[in-house]
Amino acid sequence: MFRIVRMTLVLSFLIAGVAGGQAAPPPALLPIMPLPSQVKPGSGEFVINNGFGVTLEGFTEPRLERASERFLLQLHRQTALLFAKTSSDAAKATLVVHTDHASKEIQELGEDESYSLEVTTTGARLNAANPLGVLRGLQTFLQLVEVTPEGFAAPAVMIQDQPRFPVP
Repeated sequence: MFRIVRMTLVLSFLIAGVAGGQAAPPPALLPIMPLPSQVKPGSGEFVINNGFGVTLEGFTEPRLERASERFLLQLHRQTALLFAKTSSDAAKATLVVHTDHASKEIQELGEDESYSLEVTTTGARLNAANPLGVLRGLQTFLQLVEVTPEGFAAPAVMIQDQPRFPVP
């Protein structure tokens, strides 16, 4: 038994030594998995209440509308707050989702999954080239939501993300 414990400790130190040579994590380590490629922390937080709404801009399709509905349902499950359906009025929305163009009906290798997500104290904006990026960005936003003394909030942050290992 002692040998197993000793070997485990030795292996732990060896792994820690190898991991120590890796690049340092981004300055703002957020509870997001996988870690986005670029994270720039802001100041403050965006408070999420039952007035939260989502608007789709640019290219739209039923897949994006369903994704928006699933997003609001998941946010409801995390917060127990009731939210209105997706809105078409960008002035009233607190999360504006902009999609440039369509993606393939069935995802192909090397297809663009990048997105940018900016959360400020007044709202959030998600920009993506196609619906794949929107799907990734919505999941990232859900992971940002946390319990605070005032209720629920997402920290102010600017995230640029894309697949870490692109397909050649």
